[in-house]
Amino acid sequence: MMKIAGVMAGNPMPDSVRPMIRQGAIAEQRVVLRLKPYQTFETPPRHVNTPKDVETLTHSLGVSMPWK
Repeated sequence: MMKIAGVMAGNPMPDSVRPMIRQGAIAEQRVVLRLKPYQTFETPPRHVNTPKDVETLTHSLGVSMPWK
């Protein structure tokens, strides 16, 4: 929550506001998820211009790029 508040404020938050941010998170019943992506998948764009295009629409995996 400290990092999120810092991003919203445009500056890192000082430790002095930590208790206030904690109380706000508890009052709002917030949940923080820490996600660590392992890969990014890039799929080439496919376009549908007419209803007939849906018949041949395919999606295939383009490039898989690791995060490390």
